[in-house]
Amino acid sequence: MGARSNPPEAFLDAIADNVRYVVSGRFHSMCFCMRLGVPFIAVPTITHKVEALLEDASLSHKLIDLDTLKSVSGPDALHALGAWSKADEARSRDYVVEAEKAVAACFDEVAARVKVARYH
Repeated sequence: MGARSNPPEAFLDAIADNVRYVVSGRFHSMCFCMRLGVPFIAVPTITHKVEALLEDASLSHKLIDLDTLKSVSGPDALHALGAWSKADEARSRDYVVEAEKAVAACFDEVAARVKVARYH
């Protein structure tokens, strides 16, 4: 059964259950990895969003430059780079919890301002 025939949650669960780690230079893929608890290796980009997210999450050590990534020989060496410690898992999980709180607070503030503006 293809991913298109499953609800989004099933698709994301399949990724979380079947992926050992992700190598990406994309901001949103790192967000999904953190949300799903999937280890990742990040590659820098020109926008610095990747670097900023990793710094905020205390995961800057998961940033690997392209030359280092290209020099990795074989899947075992790449897997070693992608391995996460318990501390990495905790940092990621804590960051997601705090980010969810911050997003909720932001939307609550916007909704309150809209409500006030509506009645004035």
